[in-house]
Amino acid sequence: MFFGMAGVAKWCLGEPKEAVSIWRAGLKPKYSNSRELGLPLLLFFASVLEPETFDKNLAEQLLVEKKKYRLEDWPVPLAKLLRGQLSEDEFKIHLKGVNDRDTRSRLCQTNFYATVLQLSHSKNISAFREAMRKSTDTSQSEWLVEEYFVSRLWHAEFFLARHEGNLSADQLPSL
Repeated sequence: MFFGMAGVAKWCLGEPKEAVSIWRAGLKPKYSNSRELGLPLLLFFASVLEPETFDKNLAEQLLVEKKKYRLEDWPVPLAKLLRGQLSEDEFKIHLKGVNDRDTRSRLCQTNFYATVLQLSHSKNISAFREAMRKSTDTSQSEWLVEEYFVSRLWHAEFFLARHEGNLSADQLPSL
């Protein structure tokens, strides 16, 4: 988690190469949990938004590299969906978390990466930015529940979405 957030800070400061460097450093065995997929997911994000910072094929490999992953462990189903190893119907079964907050958290993370995946296929940066803006629009009623609001702040994707959704046209990467 710490490597994830440290990299997000660099990303939001306009230093994507440094962000990727931090995320990669967190993959080293002495720092990582062998079942952690957060950093590979962030590297997938980087490979789409700033392709010169990280190879997309390598990012996709990292999403399924660990042998200890069990399909029922979140976010394994999300990684498999992104890799095309799980259909949307098969994936939907795994969206239900242990409680409502967990389910909402999974849905937000899924929406974030589905939007990143869509960008990788369509190259429609305007639609991507709009989706990122909407996903972090705190004026929506769902943000009024403190428990949900706080749980989103524990995820790096919230800050990346907020940053990407608020970039002006001249600050956007060329895809």
